[in-house]
Amino acid sequence: MICKTFSRLLLGIFILLIGSNVYSQTDIDTLETKHILIEKNLLKRGKNYEWYALSYLFINVNRAIKYNTKAEEIFRQTNHFEGIANCIKTKANIAMVQNKPIKSYEIFQQAILYCDKYKDQKWAKKTKFMIYGDLTNITNFYGDYNTSLKYLLDAYEYFKNIDQGISYNGCVMISDMYITLGKYEESLKFSLQAIKHGEKFVNGDFNNTYWGLIPANNNRIKSLILLGKNYEAEIELKLFKKTIDSTNFDSYYTYFYELSSMIESNKKNYELALNYLNKVIELYLREGNKMDLNATKFNKGEILMKLKKYYEAQQIFLELLKNQNGASKVNIFLNLSTIEKSSHRYKEAHSYLEKSKNLKDSLDIVENTNKALFWNIKYESEKKQTQIIDLEKQKAQKDIVLQKQNTLIYSLIAGLFVVALIGFIGYRNINYRRKLAENEILTLQKEKQLTASESIIQGQEEERSRLARDLHDGLGGLLSGIKLTLNNMTGNVILSEQSANTFSRALGQLDNAIAEMRRVAHSMMPEALLKFGLKDALNDFCEGISQSGIIKVYFQSYNFDKRLDQTVEVTIYRIIQELLNNTLKHAEATEVFVQLNQDDQHLTISVEDNGKGFDINKLNEAKGIGMQNVENRVAYLNGKIDIQSSEGKGTLTLIEIENEPV
Repeated sequence: MICKTFSRLLLGIFILLIGSNVYSQTDIDTLETKHILIEKNLLKRGKNYEWYALSYLFINVNRAIKYNTKAEEIFRQTNHFEGIANCIKTKANIAMVQNKPIKSYEIFQQAILYCDKYKDQKWAKKTKFMIYGDLTNITNFYGDYNTSLKYLLDAYEYFKNIDQGISYNGCVMISDMYITLGKYEESLKFSLQAIKHGEKFVNGDFNNTYWGLIPANNNRIKSLILLGKNYEAEIELKLFKKTIDSTNFDSYYTYFYELSSMIESNKKNYELALNYLNKVIELYLREGNKMDLNATKFNKGEILMKLKKYYEAQQIFLELLKNQNGASKVNIFLNLSTIEKSSHRYKEAHSYLEKSKNLKDSLDIVENTNKALFWNIKYESEKKQTQIIDLEKQKAQKDIVLQKQNTLIYSLIAGLFVVALIGFIGYRNINYRRKLAENEILTLQKEKQLTASESIIQGQEEERSRLARDLHDGLGGLLSGIKLTLNNMTGNVILSEQSANTFSRALGQLDNAIAEMRRVAHSMMPEALLKFGLKDALNDFCEGISQSGIIKVYFQSYNFDKRLDQTVEVTIYRIIQELLNNTLKHAEATEVFVQLNQDDQHLTISVEDNGKGFDINKLNEAKGIGMQNVENRVAYLNGKIDIQSSEGKGTLTLIEIENEPV
């Protein structure tokens, strides 16, 4: 069986990881939108679209098309040539997923031509050879295994000194291809080469059993068996079983049992070979692997025929006949014909033989038609590529002649330019010194303003901390002491019923005073912010507002595994606190979404409500002290603020700050 190509194999693993996501489809859609649209940098947004296109390639092809189209639009807008090439390549893979191999081949050729335009760039070479890996899917589809082998060998030659993981997979695929072509010595050679790459890969960057040496060792032992070297194969198979035992993956035992069956079949120990195949079938049934299960059942039927257990073999082939097509069905008819002939039912044997012949003739007609169409497309594509190369050569020759003519003109222009340049440099130096002096003055003024803002903010936070401590430790302790004293009095003083009620109300009011004092102290400097950090403090703050029942506040954070500097955390907390206070006072909203997103370079704050909104053009006229405090704190953190709103459509505030993890 031919292995999947490089990109399909890597994408398959990638999709498995994405498929384990615990979010519902609605949550994924929301995350996609926020993850992409919150990105201000256009090129990064394009790469996000490209990532989602690959994610959906084998899950939802329509989504893959949508995201790939958006990515290509951005890459063409930003002249990101590598991104454009990858989008063309993805379009070809999409066509293959849609079972349109001819269209896929044509698009792949376009991608190769695009890469050749930038052939001196490293990315262009890498992308071109990745395309070669993908093209084997199409050439294998049409039975053009020699072309597939050429693509794989060319790709391997490029990657063998660059990426051990891709080289390992490439060697396994080449080994598979040589087995298909019946060149078992070459298959053995490349399976050994795969093991060399795999040993470096497994012990180096990515020690995972999935990427282990099992497929390579399977091909090596299979090649030895097919070469008739049973003794060597049996020795290697014993070591192979120890490797499989260490992985704790039952599915890998299918390799061991299939190889064991091949060895015993070569030795004509058909009963033992049959026992091994039954174990393979048992594993495939447990895993739900229908495709390989049917192939193994076919092999079992042929061994039963060698054991002359024709009835059991016939039942297997009749069962397979229900869900098999193409060449497999032709071989089933032939085996059924042989079984009927051995039972002297010549009429039935002839009937199956005729069915086999008729089906094979039909398949040959379809196959030859498809091959003719494919070879015509391939010829036209190669012809077009040759014409493009010839045109490029002609253009290069004309460019040489034109360059000589232009050299003389440029020399004259250069002389005039030097004279003009000297005068320009003199003027520029004078102007530059003047602007430099002006910039220094502006810089000093900005630094002075920043220092003043920093002092005010630090002073405010210090005063908040001092007042919080004084309230909590001083006034809080005093009120608690008074309450304790009054509680002790209740057991020792005899009061009238009216006085007792008044006394109880006074104690209740004292409890309320203590609770209010603690709330104010916590608001001035939350204890969770100092102890547990920004993420937990904001989560508590938002939950507290939601529990009030006035408004629902949703809080999300991404990549907040590390603490920030305490001053930065306090400042960000105050910014979000002030923004939510503004929402409560003015927005008349029912829901607010607060989001923190952090990467290696930036920290992004997003506060979005569904309130009444306002005219953004009137913001400066109606700006209050709270909003000025927000802008001062953002400036203190060297950040940027962007407010988007319109009447009746809510308000979105985006803040971007340089991230400095502790």
